[in-house]
Amino acid sequence: MIKRKAILVILIAVVILYTAYYIVLRFTSPMHDFHDQINLGSLFMMSFLMMIYGVELKNKKLYSAATVLMMYAVFEFLQHQLGLYQDGIIVNKPIDAVYHFVNSIALAVVAFSIYTEIILHQKIAQITNASYDQTEAIFIEYFKKTGKIKIEFSSQFQKKYNLNYKEYESTLNDFKEFVHPEDQQIFTYFQTFTQGIKTTSAIFRVRLPLMEPYVYLFVRGSYTLEQRYVFVGFDVTDFEMTQRSLEDKKVQYDLLETESKQIIASTQSLIVKVDVHGIIVFASDSFTKIFGGADRKVIGESIFKIYQLKNRHDFPWFDEAIESYSSSDQSIITINDDKRYISWKNDVLFDANGKVEFVVSVGQDITDLIELNQRLDYQSKHDVLTGLLDYKG
Repeated sequence: MIKRKAILVILIAVVILYTAYYIVLRFTSPMHDFHDQINLGSLFMMSFLMMIYGVELKNKKLYSAATVLMMYAVFEFLQHQLGLYQDGIIVNKPIDAVYHFVNSIALAVVAFSIYTEIILHQKIAQITNASYDQTEAIFIEYFKKTGKIKIEFSSQFQKKYNLNYKEYESTLNDFKEFVHPEDQQIFTYFQTFTQGIKTTSAIFRVRLPLMEPYVYLFVRGSYTLEQRYVFVGFDVTDFEMTQRSLEDKKVQYDLLETESKQIIASTQSLIVKVDVHGIIVFASDSFTKIFGGADRKVIGESIFKIYQLKNRHDFPWFDEAIESYSSSDQSIITINDDKRYISWKNDVLFDANGKVEFVVSVGQDITDLIELNQRLDYQSKHDVLTGLLDYKG
């Protein structure tokens, strides 16, 4: 790319050369040739500027066609100066036709190239309007020589934060005061660009004058050849606040889940979670203690195998739970030669598609309740003093 100063020098040089060209012709060229040669000079200068423009835009068609027009202007000028109209190639009609055909093609290519550049510029303007002006965005320029920062706000950004100014300028040190204390590392990000180190993006919080809350900005940077660094920042405050809220809720959920697991693990209830194939994926400590055997391992084992070892043969509870989404049953197991009555409540958990994924079985030891009912039943049928059956027995 050509630097701005170089372009300015070229423009000044063109004006000076054209002025000198005019003065020389005014006093040396016959009046009947003067205007023709001035027009040729204008064509040459315009073609030269279009060639520079094409080089700057890397538009090969434009600068190639402009070069052809420059050559045409030079050739016509030489014919005027050397008097070749009578003896030159212009007398040869076939060659003259080809000559002007090439010139016409060059004019058409220049016109088409300029048209395509206009269309491209309009497209870029529309994209810029959609991505910058119509969003809450800011445009940051850091000037390398002066050390100053210029910030320009989009209309939507101004409206959202009620700013009464479109632009703001400050030094780099003053700008640091506007950045959140926890985000001062953003200046390391800026420094990487000044050192030519490639970085992708950064997020930081900033609060400029007349702004109440801190604003989260997502910025990307690009280096230009105008001794400045350009950064485009987008307001992502809503996204960041939502994300942080989700992170806080996740922490709370994790704590709640940990506490729940601790409660479940330490409860006296027999809790087991199995998949649809009957493989145990979770078990409370009390369940593991009773059904785990000597090695105390039940995770990954088949619930049917473990129950079989404990003489629990009432397996229909599993199929009924999957089919009806709930079931209940009772079983008698022996623990240390002690017969215990267990009441089971079986429920299911669904996956994202609404299909049964797990069966959760919770067992409560109701031995005391069973024995109490048995004693009450015995007492209701026997005499209290003699122990013999009464009339109800």
